[in-house]
Amino acid sequence: MHFLRRSRWFRGATVGAVLAIPLVASGCTPATAEDRAANVVTEFFDLLASGNAEGVRPLLADDAEITADTSDFLDNSFYADVVARPTQATVGNTYEFEPGLWYVNVDYVIGTADTKRSITVSVSEETEGKPLISGWLHSRLSIFPSEAPGFLTINGSLQTTDFAKEQTVTALPGIYSFEYVDPDGFGTLDADGGKGSPFEVEFPVNSDQLTQSAPPSAGTHTTALSPQPVLREGVADEFDTALTKVINSCSATGFTGATCPEEITSQVNGDQGSISAGTATWTERPVSERITPADQWRFDAPYRVSFTRNGTTETVEVDLQGILLPDARGHVTLEWDNGSDS
Repeated sequence: MHFLRRSRWFRGATVGAVLAIPLVASGCTPATAEDRAANVVTEFFDLLASGNAEGVRPLLADDAEITADTSDFLDNSFYADVVARPTQATVGNTYEFEPGLWYVNVDYVIGTADTKRSITVSVSEETEGKPLISGWLHSRLSIFPSEAPGFLTINGSLQTTDFAKEQTVTALPGIYSFEYVDPDGFGTLDADGGKGSPFEVEFPVNSDQLTQSAPPSAGTHTTALSPQPVLREGVADEFDTALTKVINSCSATGFTGATCPEEITSQVNGDQGSISAGTATWTERPVSERITPADQWRFDAPYRVSFTRNGTTETVEVDLQGILLPDARGHVTLEWDNGSDS
């Protein structure tokens, strides 16, 4: 998938450089196909340790899951912002799985000295005997679809698409910083409604690390993430305040005037004459959730309204529906489904 690059002002602080320690590979001058396979993996991890993500491009096969012409992740400035890169890598057993395909075992350290990883890198021998890296297990993080607004940023500079469809993130080995962003500022992955904070995802995806690091409102399953944003603390109260203001205004004016939205007047007034100001009584009707996530945060507030019209008490049911939008200060305003604001 392609990612959108965000401007540098959005990025987090640059992580300090990690000391690159060359690989230790058996043998001397590469001669056999086995030696050539081990050598290209050696070069690959040496480049990662030094932060040279762009340097690995010519080492990747055309059918690799992460390739030079499709990935925004093969960028030195982006890779410089990873939380940690693999270091102290050592090539181990190298064996031929089938003609032209080699598996190379690699051990390395990532993050702290006691965090050790082992992966198997597949190497394809291309034309003229040139070996190229075609992949490794768990290189992808799946992001399950969710009916919620927003997206994830990666290292503060790349962003996923919205959550409408399942998507995957394929990255070089390393630990990356992910953060949920709701453009309207109403959502969070903090289960208690707090602001939320960045969380780390290791590639190749490590299920234990992912489970421990993911926010409470982002479920995990093996190598997959399922973001389920919730409302930020205080948003529901702001919504109630904004809605109550509209309801009181409509009641006070007899459901007339610019301060009573057409969304309400069209359901109450009709062509049956004016309503006596100050006579309305609003009773909430049951609804599972008054605010629910979609492509934006939607509200659904059904009421039963009683009032006096032409000397007679009437009762009607109204459905107040629309989306939450932020004002210039980030506070909740209401946009009704007919397009009017309040």
